[in-house]
Amino acid sequence: ERCDGDPETISVKSSDNTIRYNTIRDSLGGIVLRHGNRSTVDGNYLLGGTDGLRLYGNDHLVVNNYFGGLTGRALTIGSGTVRDHHAGETTEQRRGNDACDRAVIVHNTLVGNARTLSGETRDHEPRDVVVADNLLVGDAGSLVAMGKITGFTWQSNILWGAAPNGNLPAGGYVRTDPRLQQKSDGVFRLAAGSPAIGAATFTGASVAEDIDGHARGSARDIGADEYGTLAPVRRPLTAADVGPHAS
Repeated sequence: ERCDGDPETISVKSSDNTIRYNTIRDSLGGIVLRHGNRSTVDGNYLLGGTDGLRLYGNDHLVVNNYFGGLTGRALTIGSGTVRDHHAGETTEQRRGNDACDRAVIVHNTLVGNARTLSGETRDHEPRDVVVADNLLVGDAGSLVAMGKITGFTWQSNILWGAAPNGNLPAGGYVRTDPRLQQKSDGVFRLAAGSPAIGAATFTGASVAEDIDGHARGSARDIGADEYGTLAPVRRPLTAADVGPHAS
């Protein structure tokens, strides 16, 4: 909460990590996979701050995350000064950004952010990324503002709000009201009758639970939340939940 010392509150610089069930509130920094490959970002809340998640490197899985009310970039699929890091690089090359290749970005909810899903302009574009079964809802900027990309798969995303769609292909989304309701913890979840219910189609990643800790079953919903009436098993953390005096 209010971690403003660095734009990377969680900065990952190695491979095969899991970043799971964190809450970052009202902070300058977000989660950045700065170096390394094959990490999983799962079930995190990024609320009311500046930046959300930036991805560099290869073969990451981004699933069940919630980005709400961010004033900067909510989800950035990074371009690179290099394509892949390798043995024999110079020190300067090693410091560079590795373009994001083959990431799978699925079942995330992005609501009310200034910049929803965006790219960058370095020489090496991201390649072969899957963006599927996500909810993108906003009234500012463009919902998708990617730079140069190669080989992306856009599938079964729902877009809504006053913001224009941006530059994703028509076959990769539908524009329809997902019928979100804001709950007592501030999170927007699916309401009964939402067109997101049972509408997920991507089968290339196993997603057994939603962000609340509820089973998804065989007919999965689009976005981070699986519709239901049970109380969340997991929810965004507050100051009362963490630290030596947590209740």
